[in-house]
Amino acid sequence: TATSKIQPPDHGKNISRIDVYVNDRPYKSLDPKDGSIQARRIAVAKRGSRKVELRLEARDGTNNLVAVHRRTL
Repeated sequence: TATSKIQPPDHGKNISRIDVYVNDRPYKSLDPKDGSIQARRIAVAKRGSRKVELRLEARDGTNNLVAVHRRTL
């Protein structure tokens, strides 16, 4: 779950897009509504014993990177 803590008068700083990367390659983009997004499940196929690197990037209305989350699956 992701939510912007920006006050309503400054909507340009709300989260406007979340990009999902798998092994450093673009996988999917999510569009938040009013600066927030509900929990969502994303299925990623794992091939053999190879680890999967997951990276989420949140961007604001002016396309500035505002948050990053990395995880190895």
